[in-house]
Amino acid sequence: MKAIVTLCIGEEYKLGEITHPLLKSYADKIGADFIVISESKINLGNHNFEKFQIYELFEKYSRIIYLDTDIIVTPECPNLFEIVPQEIFGAFFVSEYTYFHDGAIKKIQDKLGNIGWARKYFNAGVMVASKQHRNIFSKENGLLEWSKESGAFYDQTLFNYTIQRLEIPVYDIGYKFNHTTDPQNSILRFGRRINQSINFVNSLLTSILPKYKQYLQQKQKNENYIVHYQGKKLIQHRFNSHIIHYTGKGHRQRGSKLEQIQKDLFLMKYKSLNLAVKLVPFLENFL
Repeated sequence: MKAIVTLCIGEEYKLGEITHPLLKSYADKIGADFIVISESKINLGNHNFEKFQIYELFEKYSRIIYLDTDIIVTPECPNLFEIVPQEIFGAFFVSEYTYFHDGAIKKIQDKLGNIGWARKYFNAGVMVASKQHRNIFSKENGLLEWSKESGAFYDQTLFNYTIQRLEIPVYDIGYKFNHTTDPQNSILRFGRRINQSINFVNSLLTSILPKYKQYLQQKQKNENYIVHYQGKKLIQHRFNSHIIHYTGKGHRQRGSKLEQIQKDLFLMKYKSLNLAVKLVPFLENFL
């Protein structure tokens, strides 16, 4: 048997009212049960650690896709069970695009022991696991000790640490199955003359539109955490992805997760608006 599992405790119930019907539709589409972890059983101060309840679910299910509640699954989303081989754990290596989690990697190795882990780091908002991966969700992997640390991405960093320590192979599902952030692509990929033109237009718009200035400031701030190398494929707009994840500030330049999800679902209903935002993301500031 297979299942789609999500975690929804506390204030996330408001999100669940909107996103869970989409998650359940996806579960129905791929022939899986839909399970909501809604009660605290781990009780270690942060509800994110309740994901370790998945360990018990493997007594019944052979394969599980875990999806955070702050996620939209589009109707066209393919079956991840068919994409990720059963013998391999599936997740999106966000470290291919950002340096944002490097501090967490160092922090957990200082706490639980150095295992020579460098940069490979996945986002735990979307995980595809089989029964043979059950031990990843065991409380015996330093959970009690790590839960005493503040921040450092809680359960996510411990899952990553455990997989690195146990040398479990990971299938990278790519950002289109866990689109955690908007594209903040550097203009460095263009030629000098094009960059000069872009800088001129940016300067002009900044002087005219206060919102555009704020947009650029946020974009430049995010650039500090982005990995750049020659030949690297750039992240496309979130509306081109199958699974959109509103983690942290994520896709939000303003407003709450709930407000951004409601707004995106509205935009997705209308092809013309959808296309316009894909081509010119700044237009979102006026919608």
